[in-house]
Amino acid sequence: MMPPKGLDEMQLTGGKGSRWTVAGRWRAGMEDAEESPLGPGQLGPVYAEWLERKRPGAYEQIYAQRRRPEYRDQSTAIVNCLAAEEYVDHWIGENTWNYIGRNHDRPWFAWCGFCGPHPPYDPPEPYASMYPQDEMPVPPLLRARQRNVPGADYTSRFDGENGEPLIRKIIAYYWGMMTFIDDMIGRIMDTLTRRGLWEHTLVLFTTDHGEMLGDFGKTGKGNFLERVIRVPYIVVPPTVTLPSPLVGEGPGVRAPSGVRTYDGLVEHVDLVPTVLDYAGIEQPGELPGQSLRPILEGRPADFTPKPFVICEHGSADLVHRSQCLRTDRYKYVFSTPDRRVEFYDLQEDPQELANAAGDPRHAAEIQRHAKLFIDHRLRTETNAWKCGLAAQTPSLETWGLPPRV
Repeated sequence: MMPPKGLDEMQLTGGKGSRWTVAGRWRAGMEDAEESPLGPGQLGPVYAEWLERKRPGAYEQIYAQRRRPEYRDQSTAIVNCLAAEEYVDHWIGENTWNYIGRNHDRPWFAWCGFCGPHPPYDPPEPYASMYPQDEMPVPPLLRARQRNVPGADYTSRFDGENGEPLIRKIIAYYWGMMTFIDDMIGRIMDTLTRRGLWEHTLVLFTTDHGEMLGDFGKTGKGNFLERVIRVPYIVVPPTVTLPSPLVGEGPGVRAPSGVRTYDGLVEHVDLVPTVLDYAGIEQPGELPGQSLRPILEGRPADFTPKPFVICEHGSADLVHRSQCLRTDRYKYVFSTPDRRVEFYDLQEDPQELANAAGDPRHAAEIQRHAKLFIDHRLRTETNAWKCGLAAQTPSLETWGLPPRV
């Protein structure tokens, strides 16, 4: 049972509420909450209270809609019964721009986490009709399956004759949800512009995962394919103003000082060190990652390139866990408890169509990546120990052993 998500003075809506059931389990790609009186995907009591004040009965309508057969038959792809200004992501955006618009007498931090784009695929109008379904592209890999991967002989909801119309609908609604969030972010950026806050504000835009959106007959996440682990990472450092077309014309709007891109590897663990760096706070020794500030300020020589990045995924009960190490060219995946290994050469097989773990041509690279992976895990655990209990206990040596007498 997940804790409720909401809004308070110190932490704006974490969002993500639509992912969690009150009591239930994830089944067949949809939420099953048989013990909840409303149904799947509870959005939380704070949003519910706000929506009930705005329009009594509206919150229950969300779940009445999700209890209809259409919700499951269409893989959660439905037109939301709420108006756009009642939708949960509008509530999250509204709370954010209202918070930023206040007169703050001290430095502030706002975390804005939108629920979408994410199942259920349920944008409100006019976003649900914004992209014609019959014009949506059918993924070339819709009916493909990966080779040499256990369990790849599954049956997909997209295999039948209705598979293509269904994935077109899902894609159209997904795009609509993304456009909705774009509009909310635009209003947040407008608020920063009107308040004249760009000179002293750091903005970071990212997300926790991508979306299969039909590839290999799947939606959602739960793997380490590129379309899932390669995510947006957009940063606007202080003193930089967004281009006029994005925020509108008016006082204080000026041309951007330049847009920089970085083709190397970065991770989400670099986000907090970047925030701390700009806030003038020293990074704790046990905190992984490194500040991206040198890249953002055009000093790439001061940034240590990463030889690899790490991704992790696990079942809710942590019985099944998978970890991925990705270098510039290769991807190594290790899963437990079956100790399965996957390996992909992203230069030769950019779509990751076949697991090459059994290919003798890659034996040396597989061994090298396995060593990198083990060394990384040992190093991070040791670093946490050094900076944690060991640092607080002078009688302990570096490795946690009592000194020899």
